Amino acid sequence: MKRFIFKFLLFLIPVFLFFLAMNALYERTNYWKSKDYANKYTDAPYDIELGNVGSSMPCYALKYDVVPDIKAWNFANVTEVYFWSSRVLKNYIKHFKKGAVILIEIPYFGIKSRVGSFRERYYRILPKEDMDYWKFSEWLAYSKFPLLSSGRFKFKIFHDISKEEMSPYYDRDSVMTEDRLVGFANNAYSNFSDTVQDGYTENLKEVSFMIDMCHDHGMTPILVTYPEVEFVNESYEDDPDFFETFERFTKELQDKYPGLVYLDYSHDENFTKRHEYYKDAVHMNNAGAEAFTLKLVGDLRQLGLLR
Repeated sequence: MKRFIFKFLLFLIPVFLFFLAMNALYERTNYWKSKDYANKYTDAPYDIELGNVGSSMPCYALKYDVVPDIKAWNFANVTEVYFWSSRVLKNYIKHFKKGAVILIEIPYFGIKSRVGSFRERYYRILPKEDMDYWKFSEWLAYSKFPLLSSGRFKFKIFHDISKEEMSPYYDRDSVMTEDRLVGFANNAYSNFSDTVQDGYTENLKEVSFMIDMCHDHGMTPILVTYPEVEFVNESYEDDPDFFETFERFTKELQDKYPGLVYLDYSHDENFTKRHEYYKDAVHMNNAGAEAFTLKLVGDLRQLGLLR
């Protein structure tokens, strides 16, 4: 029996060492470093003057390299709901300087949407107490030994992506035809309508948590609704209760926090009618992001919130 155990260990140890070596190589790939845009967090600087949290809309609509005189950082991520945004802000607020401006997204779909999934990415950037529920097995697979959950992407060890592909703005210069934009807008609204929407109170609580956090740290929270193609607004206008609920959400926040600034670009025709600014009906391409970022920063400066 002892001899069997000894032989088994002789076999197991090199297998385990091989796995550790492959895992280390996988963690060194550009693919893994930027998977789920995790490099937004690991590369975040300190003394940020302007930053934001939110979903895929600000993730692609804010391109701060067009304002190099401002130290800015984009913490928004794809399919991120308020629960996750509030936890991200909690853990990265130390990266902001006192007096910084922090943009909090008020998206159409975010008012009533419930907490979603996409939990994998947060094992890499949040402590266990800030997860909705933490599992040891998931932590091992998603954070400690990501090769376990890499699937076919383990081959990135041998065929990695380029540094350019690590950016959220990589390959985002295309535009859709008007017909496709209309179809995309209708589909976006249909997906929203078909989803269970009972998270209004919870989302109001999470946004309030972020606003309170900003105030506690001497920072200025700004609510922002980002522009979408006009066809999206037309889709939502068919729902008689939608805009009433959307406007009530922001009004409740402004009533609770007098002086809270809300910048609503949802119907700004300088963007909603500029179809060449969009990669799809709800996400800007690089040209749109550059134009919108300059507009937003200009408005913040006009309000005296940025130097």
